[in-house]
Amino acid sequence: MQMSNLYILVFRDGDYIKIGKADDIHARIAVLQRIWGPVDYGASYYLQAPLPVVRQVEGALLSLLAQFAVSVMEGDGKTELRAKPALPIALQYLEIYCANKPELGGLKMGVVLPPSPQGNVRRRGRRDRLLRKSICMTRSISDMAKKFGMINRLLTVLHRRQTRIPFEYERSGDQICFRVRRPISVSSLDSESSAVMAYFRFQIEDQYGWGGFNFCSVAGSADVVQFNVNFSSSGVKEWEAVISYFVAQSMTFLDRLPTRSAATKEPIPPLNW
Repeated sequence: MQMSNLYILVFRDGDYIKIGKADDIHARIAVLQRIWGPVDYGASYYLQAPLPVVRQVEGALLSLLAQFAVSVMEGDGKTELRAKPALPIALQYLEIYCANKPELGGLKMGVVLPPSPQGNVRRRGRRDRLLRKSICMTRSISDMAKKFGMINRLLTVLHRRQTRIPFEYERSGDQICFRVRRPISVSSLDSESSAVMAYFRFQIEDQYGWGGFNFCSVAGSADVVQFNVNFSSSGVKEWEAVISYFVAQSMTFLDRLPTRSAATKEPIPPLNW
């Protein structure tokens, strides 16, 4: 005959108890604790019995203690919650029931803690952390590739529209001073400038930790917006090789551009800031 367990769980923080049935009490507690808070294992109770008996006793207890029902909005097992003052009544009922059913072995106080060998837990924890870090590292590289892809697309658009977009730039190694003349007066913080600047901001995370860096600053005056880009160093040595690769690819796109576009009828002098 299939055996199961009737349990009465006492929670450390809430003013309620939980009455229910489970073949595996520890698995059930693991689910309930995420919803209702930590269980006081030592103060909780269980009765092992054949499944039909467990169902019968559970139903009788819940009906007997209906006046102690707890009103909650949502949560697994919410209909089986009862206010803590119901506990002595539940225990008295079960003592009387078990006295007439000696073959059940009686109600037991204290649910044994689930087995958790510390060595296995520590090793599993380390493996989980390394896996999370690996996922974060992969995501960081993917995001970086995506942003450099946006930079390359922007440079391609400028190349195609150089007869319509007035721009001028100077490059010294990995430092670029890029200026665009706009048809209206602009500020350094308008939406288009902010969108471009976002291409040059990166966040990274790997097994060494988390960090962020920004390769671009912007200024505006009258109808000119100036972007100062400095790829010379991110300050994160572990990422220098990856960044250098992406920068080298983008520089090939930049080298296709004339330093002054055909649409620039007069020089665009650098802004002082």
